[in-house]
Amino acid sequence: MAAKPLNPSPDCDDCPLGRASLPEPCPFRERVVQKGAVLVRQGLVPLSVTRVKSGAVLVAAVGPAGEDVGCATRGEGAMLGLEALTGATSSYQASAQQRTTVCTASAGAFRTWVGDLGSRAGTLLDLVLRETRRREEERVTSSGSATSRVARYLLDREQNGGARVTFAVIARMLRMRPETLSRAIAQLREDGVVSRGKALEILDRPRLVGIAERGA
Repeated sequence: MAAKPLNPSPDCDDCPLGRASLPEPCPFRERVVQKGAVLVRQGLVPLSVTRVKSGAVLVAAVGPAGEDVGCATRGEGAMLGLEALTGATSSYQASAQQRTTVCTASAGAFRTWVGDLGSRAGTLLDLVLRETRRREEERVTSSGSATSRVARYLLDREQNGGARVTFAVIARMLRMRPETLSRAIAQLREDGVVSRGKALEILDRPRLVGIAERGA
């Protein structure tokens, strides 16, 4: 009887990825990165998927106007670059904050390891990744000046088919006072980029995109 293949490191027996890989070898390979090494770049499709084994990683994101919209540290067990599974671009950048040990698998090896996205597990993972990305985009929408936030909200609603909600709900979503929302909408109407009335139809999309991107 042939011996059951084992993972290359004894530590893999204590790792959920290593255990899930058996009886095949785990596609993740351990390596050490130095402080400042970039593991995932914002705006690009990750070339690999990384699990932090020890050390610390800074995860940060910037908005359309270059403003910080999120910053946090991640340690042991953090998974980075999961967007590689679906070919989506990353909404954050991750870099080592000290000498850090990671386990990395190429995007192709990871997709092969996960298997068919049409399976129940694959479909669920894909939906979770999409929902996570949507929540990250919503955080970006709620940063910057009032008019830029409203502009990004309207563009997101147009692209993703979001439901039309009351002004009170929009103000809460964009983290601003109702009167601040009213002033921002009045400015956009005065500029001729959105319609009057509750519908807030986009009249001048290029100008609205400009307002959203420059945070004006």
